[in-house]
Amino acid sequence: MMLLINIPRWGILNKGDVMKVKRAFAFILFVVIVIAVIFLATKGGRKEKVSEGVSNQIANIPITNNQPSFTSQAKKEVSDILVELDTGNFSKFINSQIPVVVDFWATTCSACRMLEPVLREVAKELNGEMKFGKIAIDIGNNEEVARRFSIIGTPTLIVFRGGKELGQIVGYRGKEELMDSLKAFLVKK
Repeated sequence: MMLLINIPRWGILNKGDVMKVKRAFAFILFVVIVIAVIFLATKGGRKEKVSEGVSNQIANIPITNNQPSFTSQAKKEVSDILVELDTGNFSKFINSQIPVVVDFWATTCSACRMLEPVLREVAKELNGEMKFGKIAIDIGNNEEVARRFSIIGTPTLIVFRGGKELGQIVGYRGKEELMDSLKAFLVKK
């Protein structure tokens, strides 16, 4: 018994013709995949160049053992303005009568690294009105704290007052946008 297939514009194909079409299609697909792999392996035949602006800022951040390294001056600023938190001091830090902003960040997160200088500037301007801290959720037991507050993306800022969560800000924000978002929590009682 002969199997016949009717394909518009091609006419009637028998089983042998269908197999030829399938083999031809498979061969063409194979060639396209090989060319794509070669193209990607050579990065399109050109060297990759870091673009100016945000990408350049990320590329210039020094990293040691997957953790940002800081100069001694920057460490002092971070400790004065952004308190380094962990599971041991987290609960005590968020139990404050003034609003507390905690940055949940990860050492491998480039947006987190971009947010840090912005957060430091905002912390300087709101010093006394709000307290600022940061916790690396991918170091030690800090992951437990992240789970407790259902952190699924970084950076995530959570605003607390008296140990209670007032709100979250997820993702990178510029200085003005972040300042406006945080000022909204200053008027809430």
